[in-house]
Amino acid sequence: MGGPYITVIRRRVWPNHAQMLLLGFCLKGEREAVIQCWKEWRECVDLDDLDHSSFQIMSLAYVRLVELGIADAESGRIKGIHRYRWTQDQVARRGKRELLMLLQRGRIPTILLGGAALGATVYPEPAARTIADTEVMVPVARAVEALRKLAEEGWIGQQLGSARIVEVSSSTQLVHSIHGQVCLHWSRVPRGGDASVVEAYWRTAEAFEYDGVETHVLRPTDQFLHGCRCGGLQSSEHDLQWIADCVLIARQYPIDWARLADLSDKLQMTLHMRQTVAYLGEHFENSIRESGIGKLGQVPVTLKNRIEYFVAGRPDSKRHDLTHKFCIAACRYLELKWSARLGQFFRDFPRLIRLLYHQMKRQSKQEV
Repeated sequence: MGGPYITVIRRRVWPNHAQMLLLGFCLKGEREAVIQCWKEWRECVDLDDLDHSSFQIMSLAYVRLVELGIADAESGRIKGIHRYRWTQDQVARRGKRELLMLLQRGRIPTILLGGAALGATVYPEPAARTIADTEVMVPVARAVEALRKLAEEGWIGQQLGSARIVEVSSSTQLVHSIHGQVCLHWSRVPRGGDASVVEAYWRTAEAFEYDGVETHVLRPTDQFLHGCRCGGLQSSEHDLQWIADCVLIARQYPIDWARLADLSDKLQMTLHMRQTVAYLGEHFENSIRESGIGKLGQVPVTLKNRIEYFVAGRPDSKRHDLTHKFCIAACRYLELKWSARLGQFFRDFPRLIRLLYHQMKRQSKQEV
């Protein structure tokens, strides 16, 4: 996610009916309810027309089928999907291991994010979670060094130079001719958020061994927050993987809701987290709602977060009107001026209005 980060660039879209049935089969606990979800899902979904988001969690569905001993006419095809994903993951695993080994030799600390970490710590077995979205995080102070070291070994990123990339972005996609691609991060905080969140991640990260390579993973509370933010706010339409991740994390580990509320406040996403926690609790894990809403409800909400929340909930048909563009511009302005003095903040505001006005005029001329 290079460049300025604005959390309202995507609107949250919750799963549709068929996807909710599949998630229910994968995540619910009562056997009768699980089997009913499966029957209804099979009646309304043709595997030939399986959407991408449902395809993402078919390995988890297959593991659940085996666990429950459910015989299905399409079990063979579902197993085939699972084997296909597993084969892809074995190829990707070698590349991620190679990158981690290079950073370990340079004594650069790492945190493993996404599928590789979650599959080993949260899911019933690693094969139930694809590692395609695995990311590696390094300390921001060591990011330039990490990029240069990886470039020497054939990991190619954006052609701006390591120092410039670290200055203008929070991550970059690295590609290797043999080992594939990995996303390298050095910050998980949007502009306007508090950088102490990253420090908190590193302070409490837990030691972890990935295919014989020493690294770290986020503590469960931070994993939950990471999943809600990167899935609930930035995921593609109807994404399901993040929901499975967060429900399984909360089901297996105690969530420190006071810490989560504090970090959500520092990330300027309290309202988004309230909505996400309420949704997960209502549909999949009631303990999430009961424990989380109280703590999140005690946190004051900033103006920037309220604007973002309003914009994120607007329909796609309103994406080009003046109100929407003004709100996005206001969020951008608040990001840039978040730490500025109050006087400077208000002195520069008319410039923002003029800039937005001229942009609207140019757009109107283009449409004519």
